[in-house]
Amino acid sequence: MKVTSEGDGVDAATDLVVTGGELSVSSTAADDSSAHGLTSGVITVLEGGTVDVDSSADAVHSDAAVHVSGAVVTVSAGDDGVHAEGDLVISKGSLKVTKSNEGLEGKDILVSGGSVTVTAGDDGVNASGSTTSSSDQGGQGGGGGGGGGGGESVGDYTAKVTGGTLVINADGDGFDSNGTAEITGGTVVVNGPGRNGNGALDVNGSFTISGGTLLAAGSAGMAVAPDTESGQGWVSATLDSAVEAGTTLHVVDSDGKVVASFVTSKTIQNVVYSGDGIKSGEKYAIYVGGGTGSGSGSDTGGLAAEAGDLGSAEEVATVTAGDAPEGGFGGGMR
Repeated sequence: MKVTSEGDGVDAATDLVVTGGELSVSSTAADDSSAHGLTSGVITVLEGGTVDVDSSADAVHSDAAVHVSGAVVTVSAGDDGVHAEGDLVISKGSLKVTKSNEGLEGKDILVSGGSVTVTAGDDGVNASGSTTSSSDQGGQGGGGGGGGGGGESVGDYTAKVTGGTLVINADGDGFDSNGTAEITGGTVVVNGPGRNGNGALDVNGSFTISGGTLLAAGSAGMAVAPDTESGQGWVSATLDSAVEAGTTLHVVDSDGKVVASFVTSKTIQNVVYSGDGIKSGEKYAIYVGGGTGSGSGSDTGGLAAEAGDLGSAEEVATVTAGDAPEGGFGGGMR
């Protein structure tokens, strides 16, 4: 089924459900705000089939919730790739946002399974809404500093990853919550901004990681790290100078073992890594150069499935797991 519209492509007053087949939607309008690709008054469920949307406004928009639970979804948007006023949940299937202003935006965002890739001119994943609350101000966060969000209040919003794969390429903040954030499983790779006014990670409230894998690389000016209370160790390193796109970085433990390898897709100066091989309080080094490892293609956002070899790589930083770099921030208010 193919839909071409000079307004909303498919508009449901209540629920919009796709269970199978092929659906292609193109929606454009002089007033971009009225040209969502798929839009519903209550809930949009993409349960099966193949869905392709090209929209001058939000590609998928709901006044309440969006669930991707098995469909193969590809969207290009003039505004948000997927926007939900309430829950935005991806549990299985795949979602690829090839172009957007903000990739995924919702009050409570959950990735529990499936494969998600996001390309955004502004924020990649943004848990936010029209109101914020100062009731949950958060304490001093991890890494010897306050938290993300540039001093903004902590709202009732959540960004959570419990499984699946989430790969973000953002020119604004990469993985962003105006409330709290939590990673308990899955793989999250963030290729964040080169500009210092934004960061690969940006969380106003608490930000904990207790499982899975996180690799976030971006600018150093707004560097944010998980809380020290996190159940899984993490390292955050700000390099003395920026490294160019295509550079191989390695995280190496005190015994000289390469824990993780990553190939940058842009110029970056800060890198945050967390995985089951990181132990809080221990020293780790960041090396530049050497072998790239395997599985470091576009599907993993530059993170190698198996660590590479150091070869002639050069050590450029040494950090202690659980300590944010000077001037950096952990979870909680700044």
